[in-house]
Amino acid sequence: MVKGLSITALQTLFRQEYNNAVAQYQLTNAWDGVAMVAAEIPSTGASETYRWLQDLPEFQQWVGDLNAGDLAEYSYTLVNQPFAAAVGVHKDEIDDDKDGLILARINLMAGGEFRKWGKLVDALLRNGTTNLAFDGIAFFADPTGVRVNDNLLAGTISASAPTVAQVLADVNTVMGAMGTFVDSRGEVVGIIPDTFVVHPLVASVWRTALLSPTNAGLANAQTINQFAGLPLKIVVDPGLTDINDFYALATSYAVGALIKQRRSPVQTFIDETQRWTNGRLNFGAEFRGNAGYGLPLLGCKVVSAVA
Repeated sequence: MVKGLSITALQTLFRQEYNNAVAQYQLTNAWDGVAMVAAEIPSTGASETYRWLQDLPEFQQWVGDLNAGDLAEYSYTLVNQPFAAAVGVHKDEIDDDKDGLILARINLMAGGEFRKWGKLVDALLRNGTTNLAFDGIAFFADPTGVRVNDNLLAGTISASAPTVAQVLADVNTVMGAMGTFVDSRGEVVGIIPDTFVVHPLVASVWRTALLSPTNAGLANAQTINQFAGLPLKIVVDPGLTDINDFYALATSYAVGALIKQRRSPVQTFIDETQRWTNGRLNFGAEFRGNAGYGLPLLGCKVVSAVA
C-alpha cells in the first residue's frame, strides 16, 4: 500500500494511523494516570505568568471596595517547552511494501504524549521538597516564612511490610491536616484530598485500605470501611523511588496542586530537512507545553522513615 505513494500521500497515511491510535492508548499506561492528577490549563503564548496563586477566591461580605487580592505580590512563570518524537522509515521498507512494520511503529508512537505528560508530573512530585512554588518556598514544606500550612508530613507506612492499618492511619492524618489548612486571611478552606499517588509495590495495600467495602485486613474486618463510597482515587506512579512515601492531592479545582500547561496539541509531520538522509524518511510528532506547581494547600507529601 505504501509503495509508490508520494510524500504528501505518505504523510496523510501516517497521520491517519497516528490519530486513530491516540484514543487507543489513553489510560492504558501508568504514566497516563499520573498525568491526569494535574489540572490542565491552556496557554496562548511562549509562557504564562501566574500572579494569582496565593489563595482560592472566597466570598466575603461586600463592604466598600471589592477585594480581589494582591496580584502583584507573587509571580510564577511557566515557560512552554517543545517536545517531539519520530519514527524512521527506511526506503527499503517502502519499496518492499512493509505496511505492517511501518504503521505498527507509528501506532506505538501515538501513546508517547500521554507518557511524557505523566513523567513531567512525576518529576514535580518527586522534586517537590526542593523545587520552589510561587512563594519562593519548596512546594512541599513545613511552615516557614509566609507558608503557614504544613504540607510535608511524617508517615507510619513500613517499606518492607506495609499494612492496611498503617495506610488508614496516614490517610486520616493527611485528611485531618489538609482539612484545617488556612488561606492568607487565616480562614479554614476545608480542603478534602481525593487522590493518592503511591508506589507500585504498595498499590494493592492501598486499594484494600480505601476501596474495600469493609475493613479488610483489620481485626474488625466485617465492619464498614470508613472510606467506602467516597470518591477517592489511587494513582500508581512508576517513577516513585521511596516505597512508603505518598502524595495526597485535591484535584477537583480548576487550578490544582499541579499544573499541566498545554500550548499546542500534537502536530504530525514528515521532516523535510532530512528527507531520505541515509535512506530514511522521518515521520515526527510534536507539541508544546510544560508542567509546574499550582497551589501548595491543595497537595501534601507524607514521608515515612519506617523500614
